[in-house]
Amino acid sequence: MKNILLIAIIALGVNSGSAQNYQTVQLGPERNFINDTGLVRCIKIDSFTYSGNGILMMNFFTIGNGSNGCYDTTAASWIGKEIILQPDGINLILNKAGEPIFINTLAALNDSFLLYKYPNNNYLEAMVISIGIELFMWDIDSVKTFVIQAKDSNGVNMANDFNGLEFKVSKNFGFKQIYNLRDFPNDTARYIISLNRRLKWGEVYDFDIGDMFEYQNSWMHFGGLQANNQSHWIINILDKYYSSAGDTVFYVRSFDDTYSSYNGTYHSGHNAGIDTIWYTNLNDYIWDNMPEQIIIASPHLSSYNLLSQPNKYCGETYMRLIDNWTFKPHPDCYSWQPYYIYPYIENIYARALGHVKYLNDAHYGPGDVTSNGLINYFKVNQCAPSGIPIIKATIPSQLSLYPNPTSGTITIHRPLPTANCILSLTDVFGRKVYAQALTNSTEATLDISHLSNGIYFYEVAGQRGKIVKN
Repeated sequence: MKNILLIAIIALGVNSGSAQNYQTVQLGPERNFINDTGLVRCIKIDSFTYSGNGILMMNFFTIGNGSNGCYDTTAASWIGKEIILQPDGINLILNKAGEPIFINTLAALNDSFLLYKYPNNNYLEAMVISIGIELFMWDIDSVKTFVIQAKDSNGVNMANDFNGLEFKVSKNFGFKQIYNLRDFPNDTARYIISLNRRLKWGEVYDFDIGDMFEYQNSWMHFGGLQANNQSHWIINILDKYYSSAGDTVFYVRSFDDTYSSYNGTYHSGHNAGIDTIWYTNLNDYIWDNMPEQIIIASPHLSSYNLLSQPNKYCGETYMRLIDNWTFKPHPDCYSWQPYYIYPYIENIYARALGHVKYLNDAHYGPGDVTSNGLINYFKVNQCAPSGIPIIKATIPSQLSLYPNPTSGTITIHRPLPTANCILSLTDVFGRKVYAQALTNSTEATLDISHLSNGIYFYEVAGQRGKIVKN
């Protein structure tokens, strides 16, 4: 009953005060923010309690940098250690040191107020410089924009990195633009509300017919037995279909694998063919926890970052999971340990690109090192991430047809054999006028002498083009 009453109080406070009160955080779905480096951080108020000062809103705890290389699990959320909605319209936010940050949600246009006071009595002042309708991701909302100015203890303007920087609060959704309040006022990185969100398996493994990928696998072991395995794959997506329940996707692929191995004796080889792979549980999140949320499986600590950078992984949102952080023997602190104690494991998944990186590096003792790495290079037809070496000479060219224009017969050449594929032709009106099954070979001859002269459009294995008959 108490929680139901509190929810009613919060809802009433937001709605009845909507003409003036712009609450900084809201109950409800997670909201993600991105900074200029592409790091995505999340606000998810999943619990609250009533205190004598108002309503205490709790975001999930995230990992913070402590002293002496220690990773602190008690530094609270990036949006503040505590967020208290006071009855007077002040939203009181505590940084990791417990110092208060004041946001006057009732402030009118040109009103100013104390935002933060330094220990020496200098302070940061915030002033409302605009109130207006702005686009808010999926909707529009009334937004208050605040500008920051530093002043000395006598109220005189002074130099500060925050001078002229702005933050924004919307009426119905909370913060639209804000800073890392846990480390405030020592971090000026700006975070803006973003459509980036946690990834689901179905988004990560959402390939298109015709996509081509390059993979490199390696596995090495040194010690009493030295071994080294290398594999280089070119994969082309030929077909795609879903299960009747829609929770599993199947991909028909052609592959070309060149490999080598050493285990006392050197071996090398080459495999090519067609296979079918599948991914299931498409509607599940890759990781149920929020970005940067502390995940402790004693004695280890893991977390992941959500990122989106235009020059990496085709600009797709991606998730970087690191495991393990090893326990440092004093309370509430974890530290990075040398590889020879525990392995370093890194996994990166990217939207529409799959599992783009896997690295497992572990040193278990002198002379005994194992390393396992996998990188999925790029989606050839669309983009190539920077910073990754591209072996262009080994990537087959696209499908080609010749002669084109043709008077009747035409040869189709494919870089890899593709079985069970159908080449179809349509005319300029979209009517299918020709279809031929292609055998498991790299070349085939088509006879279209019976077709009228004109322009036709072909499609095979996800690739499209134009044929001219004259």
